Amino acid sequence: MKSLFWGQLAIIALLTLIACAATPATIEVVSGPASGSAITSSPVVYSLATTGAGSCNWRASANGVSAEGSCVSEGGGRYRCEVELPSPGLYWVDLCSAGQPGVTVDDLDYRPRYGGSYPPLDDGSGGIAAGWGAWGGSAVADPLTVNYPGKGTVTVYRPEVLPAPRPTIVFVSGWGRDADTYKQLFRYVASKGFVLVNVYNENPGDIVNTYHNAFCMVEDTLARHPGWIDTSRVGLMGHSMGGGMAFWLAVRLFAERGWGASGRFVFVTAPWYTFLTTAADLARVPADTRVLVQAYEEDLFTDPEVYQLVFRLLPTPAAEKDFVYVRSGNVGDYAYHANHFTSYTGAMTQWDPVHYEPYDRLDAYALNRLLDALTAYVFDGEVSAKAVALGGGAAEQVNVGPLPELIVTDDPDFHDPAVEYEYVCRDDNDEGWDDLDIWMLEDACP
Repeated sequence: MKSLFWGQLAIIALLTLIACAATPATIEVVSGPASGSAITSSPVVYSLATTGAGSCNWRASANGVSAEGSCVSEGGGRYRCEVELPSPGLYWVDLCSAGQPGVTVDDLDYRPRYGGSYPPLDDGSGGIAAGWGAWGGSAVADPLTVNYPGKGTVTVYRPEVLPAPRPTIVFVSGWGRDADTYKQLFRYVASKGFVLVNVYNENPGDIVNTYHNAFCMVEDTLARHPGWIDTSRVGLMGHSMGGGMAFWLAVRLFAERGWGASGRFVFVTAPWYTFLTTAADLARVPADTRVLVQAYEEDLFTDPEVYQLVFRLLPTPAAEKDFVYVRSGNVGDYAYHANHFTSYTGAMTQWDPVHYEPYDRLDAYALNRLLDALTAYVFDGEVSAKAVALGGGAAEQVNVGPLPELIVTDDPDFHDPAVEYEYVCRDDNDEGWDDLDIWMLEDACP
């Protein structure tokens, strides 16, 4: 009797396997990203349904990568298969394939939409077609925004496909400027395969709280998206007020939190005062932090002495930091103004509703090109990129196409004593913005 029982059981199992193998070759994709849609996390799960009898399994393969699992009966001969794809690819999925013919679906398209080009530029130049500064190949997901009442807003730009945490750039906005002010720069960073975290400060005049709020918002963003951000490879960027804050954040994130252990940099444009930061604080910034400070010929807002002094105080060796002076120029009838707002990307400047800052060759050559090479050198160890990013005035670095060459130095001294800058570092009086004791506990000019 016992042998008969086991014989019957074997027959039932065989019939079950055959029945499963005979499943009609129609598979319903119940849920999962459509082909070519934005994919913002990895792994991704497709839910498939098929009909048949027995206990079905699934196996997915793409580019030498495979995964497998079992399907769950929903009754009535219907099975639900949660197919988890481990990495981007065009997958072939086989159901009920335990050594027997099965049914397949070959259109689970878990891939980014590669290829990209510059958005239309205001000068009609088309940007940089190839080489350093060219638009990246990753499709960019819609930005994600989180509001922190009373503190500010964080906006995250990222590639559509993030199979693993990616090197990340934290960019602090200038005074009162939200993510839209720099959106093309942020899209450019994401197109190169990186994550960009933008910090917009709600109450920039409250310096002490603003600085600490920015730090807290960055840490909270990491807590929300640990699968997106690679804290071992981090760049800090900022414009104007945000540029000054970037050096303070370098102390907090690099020196105290240890971020960027496998690659870190600071790249600031037209930085304002660096509040709450002493010379002793700057000395704590790890010496392996690469540094680019960018100043502009027509910028009469921020006294260059402010950031020239910070540049000199940073412990980064001269060979790994550069002070870059961007000049204005003309190409035909088009005038390029290298001013305080150069890093804006097709946006209104400050609170002036009639001033539009163009997105043009200055953005492509002076910002995107240097940043592209800097990330390749710092994050990926691409030594050939250093000549462009931190070349100390090498021909590859100073060349900006048809525009006047960049001026690059390790000993900056750009200050016109005949010009009264709106935000001076020191002028030995108690008037205006340089009356710093109303803002802070430490001097803004270390």
